[in-house]
Amino acid sequence: MESVTATPTAQALDTMAGIDIWLVHTTGGIRGIANRVQWGDTYWRTFTIRKETARGGVTEYDKRIRAIAKEWLYPILTLQAYITADRASLLGFGVARTRDILSLIDPQDCETRSTAKYDRPASFYIINWDDLVQAGKPLVEYPHR
Repeated sequence: MESVTATPTAQALDTMAGIDIWLVHTTGGIRGIANRVQWGDTYWRTFTIRKETARGGVTEYDKRIRAIAKEWLYPILTLQAYITADRASLLGFGVARTRDILSLIDPQDCETRSTAKYDRPASFYIINWDDLVQAGKPLVEYPHR
């Protein structure tokens, strides 16, 4: 949806619901997916959910928690991909249910990471894929470990 913001509906799906991609199933169902891509040469095997921004705006975490509580539209799945710094090769990716990822975030006790990338400082909750699996939550990972 990020590259298709020409209509108010597409823009709302991206900015309000956090849906970056549609998954259209052959049986006629549709799911929204949140997509995050990290460039670098490290395959971190983590999901990162924006915790706060330098400007203090509403974050991914805030939007997802509110959408779930109010039964609003949100991305059912979250995909996190890791691509080499030159953007030429896929290192790997993971896909999990957004609700499952959020269930592992304790705002008082979750690992965080800060970045000043692209002049947009922010901090992110870090959810390790192994922790998700240990909690009994499904994870699709490529390449499979």
